[in-house]
Amino acid sequence: QTLHFDIWTPNVTSLVVKVRDYGSNGIYDGAGVGSAADSERQTADLVLTPESWTSVSIDLDQLFLSGDARQVGQMLLVNILTNESFDNYYLYLSNMRFE
Repeated sequence: QTLHFDIWTPNVTSLVVKVRDYGSNGIYDGAGVGSAADSERQTADLVLTPESWTSVSIDLDQLFLSGDARQVGQMLLVNILTNESFDNYYLYLSNMRFE
């Protein structure tokens, strides 16, 4: 499972992405035990090149801990100003199967 997006920035050189897991109940309500537990995971600093498009791909298998419900409800971008442009947001699965 991978989260991908492209970002253009005039002057930001690093970015942190936080992902909020809403737990098995699908609500970010502070539940902290069992399969309903909410969690927030974040990447290390991602390097951006000012005045250029940067492609970012985040392997969710490495971001989440074993046992996380992976009910992703929010993605937060840290260190972002107001002049950035985003494009090509998508999630994909390497082993997606349709029945």
